[in-house]
Amino acid sequence: MREAVYSFMDASHAFDQARSKLDSNLASPLLLRMFNDQMVQIEKAFISSSMLSSNNVQRHIFSSPGKPFPGIWMAYTAGNINEMKRQMSLVVKAISSAANILKPLPTV
Repeated sequence: MREAVYSFMDASHAFDQARSKLDSNLASPLLLRMFNDQMVQIEKAFISSSMLSSNNVQRHIFSSPGKPFPGIWMAYTAGNINEMKRQMSLVVKAISSAANILKPLPTV
């Protein structure tokens, strides 16, 4: 999990640096759209279809009303170690996916 978090942090810093250099008055509309798409896709990376809920807020990997990491929390309170491991792997997958989404854009 630590490696995934560090990868996401690096990707986030690189994305922020690239975005801060972007002049919206001079950049091509395609480039602006690509940056926007990356930002929209980040949130989607943290929604899991493996969480048993039709409500997107309750399917969020990192938070639900009142509980951080709801899948891990539910497995922990149920004493289900195998499910805890599965939920932790979902968190790592989500963080890694988000880091890939933020990779630097090609020059347009």
